[in-house]
Amino acid sequence: MAPTKITSNVIADDAIDSEHYTDGSIDTAHIADDQVTLAKMAGITRGSILIGNSSGDPAALAVGSNDYVLTSDGTDIAWEAASSFDADAAQTFNDSGADVDFRVESNNDANILTIDGGEDRVGIGTASPATKLDVDGEIKSDNIIRMENNIAILGFKMESSNSAFQMDNQWIDSFNDLDGISASDSTNEALGSGYVSGKLTADAHTKVLLSFNSTNNSTTITNDGSFTGDWNLMGGAVIKTAESKFGGSSLYLDGTDDYMYADDDTEFLVAAGYDMTLEFWYLQHTQSVPTGTMGIAGYGHESTGTYQTIGYNIGINSSDKARYTTSSPNNETDGSSGQSSLWNSGSPVWNHIALVRSGSTSASDTDKKFRIFVNGTFSHETSNDSGSAVSGDGSSDGWGFFIGTNMYPNYNDYAHCYIDELRLSVSVTNGGGARYSAGSDADFTAPTTPYLPANDLTLVSNTITAASEPDKADVVMLYKNEAGTATLNTDLILYLSKDAGSNWSSAITLSVLEDHGISGYKVVGARGIDISGLTGTTSLRYKITTHNQSTTKETQIHGISLAWK
Repeated sequence: MAPTKITSNVIADDAIDSEHYTDGSIDTAHIADDQVTLAKMAGITRGSILIGNSSGDPAALAVGSNDYVLTSDGTDIAWEAASSFDADAAQTFNDSGADVDFRVESNNDANILTIDGGEDRVGIGTASPATKLDVDGEIKSDNIIRMENNIAILGFKMESSNSAFQMDNQWIDSFNDLDGISASDSTNEALGSGYVSGKLTADAHTKVLLSFNSTNNSTTITNDGSFTGDWNLMGGAVIKTAESKFGGSSLYLDGTDDYMYADDDTEFLVAAGYDMTLEFWYLQHTQSVPTGTMGIAGYGHESTGTYQTIGYNIGINSSDKARYTTSSPNNETDGSSGQSSLWNSGSPVWNHIALVRSGSTSASDTDKKFRIFVNGTFSHETSNDSGSAVSGDGSSDGWGFFIGTNMYPNYNDYAHCYIDELRLSVSVTNGGGARYSAGSDADFTAPTTPYLPANDLTLVSNTITAASEPDKADVVMLYKNEAGTATLNTDLILYLSKDAGSNWSSAITLSVLEDHGISGYKVVGARGIDISGLTGTTSLRYKITTHNQSTTKETQIHGISLAWK
C-alpha cells in the first residue's frame, strides 16, 4: 500500500490503540519532534515529577506534602519537611570552601548582604567589600551608641586635664594623678611619671626626698620626706620626661631664671653634733658653665651675705666640677681636686653628687667635717673641725631650701641642668644621717636604684557607680616591667567588687591581649568576666596587687580600663 493511501483523515479518533502495536514497532525514529504532549500521558498525578528510578526507567515522583521541599542525597531526590532545616541549629554553607559568592537582595538594595568567598570578606550595602567587614552606610546599635558616648565623654574629660574618667559603662585611669585611687584602702602607692608602683616608706632621717616623678611639663612636686611645706617653682622650672636617672622624669632648669625653693623649716636644720647628707643626680645640659658658679642645691639665706648665711650648698664651678660652701665650719671651696669635668659635650651623662657631714675621725666623733663625693669618689673635705649647728633657726626670715640657684637669685647663678632623686638626710651623730662613708673619706658605690626601691603594692580604686547592676565586666591593663619581669597572676593580680570593696572576687585570670610594641610594656586583661554572683549591685571597685617587688623587680601600672554591662 502506498504510504499516502491511509491518512489521518480516514482513521477514526482512538481507532488505533496500544493493542494494535507490536512491542517496539514504534521507535523514536518514527515519532516526529514535539508530537508526544502532556495531554497524551495518562495516569500521571497532578504535581508529579518524572524521574529516573534505580533501574534507569522513568518513574513519577508524586507531589510532596504542603511546605515540603525537594532535597537530594547525591543519589536520589525526595521530599522533606521544610521544618527539618532548623534555622536555630548549626548550619554550614559552602562546606567545601569553594571560591563562590553569596548575596542577598532587599527591596531597595541588590547587595544588602554580600559574602565574597574568594577574598574572605563580608559586605553590607556593597557588592565589592574591601575589608573583612565593609559597611556602606551607618552602623547603629546600643553598644555602638554607648561607645560613641564614652569617646565623647573621654574627650571632654581629657580636655579638663583629668586622669580618671567615668563614662556610660566604662572607667579609665591613666594615673597622671591619684584622683581615682582610694588612699585609705591602698598601700605603698607611689605616683611616677604616668604610672603607679609600690614604694618603700622613707626612713626617719629623710627630710627631703624629691624623685620628680610626674608627667611632662608638670609643676607638681611631691616630697617623700618628713618636710610637709610647699615647694615654689620660679621662672620656668618644670618636670620633664626628656631625661631621667630613674622613674621616667626629672626637674629641668633652663639656666635663665629657673629655680625652686621652700621656706625655712626646722626639717632643714643641722643641729650641733648632727650628721647629714645632701645628695642628688645631676645632668649638665647643652653647655658647660660659662662663668662663675651654678647653684644646684642647698640651705641658706635669700640675700647677699657671709658664710654665716649659707648653711650648706652645692654648686658647679666654671670648670664644670662640684664645689660646696658651708657655715659650720665656715668654708668655701671648689672642692674639685681630682675630679673630672662633669660636662660631657655632645653626650651629657648623669653624675651622683653627695655632700656628707659626719665625724671628723670616726662615725661617732661629735666634731664634724663636710666631705664631697662625686659618683662615690671622695673629692674634698673641710680642713677645720666643728660640731656647731649649721646656721638658720627654722623661722620664715628669708632662709630656705633652694634648688637651681646659689640662694642669691639676684646673682643670676642659675643652673642649666636636669636634677633627679634629690635627698636631704639629717640625724644625731652616727644615727644614719651620714648615708655614706661616715667618719671617713672612703669611696663608695653610687646608688644604682632609686632611694626608695620597689615594694609590694595594693592599689584600690574609688567607688565607681554603675547605672544598673552589671553581670559582665571587661578589664584592660597597661603595665611596664621597669625592672625584672612580672609573672601574670603571681606578681600582678586583679580583683573586682560590686559592693564598694566590702567583698572581693577571687583573683581574675589575666592574659596578654596584644603586643604593645615597646619593650617592657604589656597590655593584659580579661574579657567577659562573670560578676553576676558577686555580692552587691552597682558600687564597683577594682583592686590591683603586686608581689615580690624589690630592687630587681619593679612593676609599674600605667593604666586600667574597667567596662561593664
